[in-house]
Amino acid sequence: MIVSLYAGGITIRDIHHHMATAMRDDIPHVTISVITDAVLDEVLIWHNRQLYEFYPVVFLDGLRIKVRDGGQTANEASPIAIGVGMEGTKHILGM
Repeated sequence: MIVSLYAGGITIRDIHHHMATAMRDDIPHVTISVITDAVLDEVLIWHNRQLYEFYPVVFLDGLRIKVRDGGQTANEASPIAIGVGMEGTKHILGM
């Protein structure tokens, strides 16, 4: 979960907040930093990867998650865009 959020561009502070509120797991900032530092090179490669100019099929989807904020629980959508290349390979275009 931490790596997925970090790969999506979420800050360490926001990851800590999400884990504490939505997952009810109070992971220290230091632990989150150690985890994100371990995958930083791979995340940068993924962020800077070359995308195709054309995707014949693009799926737009969303994952519904429950988020607790200020004592209130609400459903929120986490959108994702998936492109299918000419050879059939799926690429995550954005989250």
